[in-house]
Amino acid sequence: MTGLVGLIVLVYTMMVAVVQMVYHDRTGRWSFGVLVDGREVVKCLSSEQLRDARSLHPTSHGVYQQCNTAVTVHLDQLQSVHVRCMYGARTILAQPEFTFWGLVKLS
Repeated sequence: MTGLVGLIVLVYTMMVAVVQMVYHDRTGRWSFGVLVDGREVVKCLSSEQLRDARSLHPTSHGVYQQCNTAVTVHLDQLQSVHVRCMYGARTILAQPEFTFWGLVKLS
């Protein structure tokens, strides 16, 4: 999963956006944002000081890093909602038990 995923809202409503991503790389910084009509409404940022694990274990591959967030948003008809990775070249575990996002309508 890279770049941008999204949808268009067809009716006026209040919704909760829920997002979780699990990264698997050795970059040390991970981030995604939830955007409504291109405007960032919430961001998840995670960073960690990583030692060069390959110098200790030549077959090591990366770390697992979870980043999750939720936000309540007011959406008007035809507004777009997207999730965007804020840093390029990140490895994301795309299996649904690790990485998912969705909108829940509030009544």
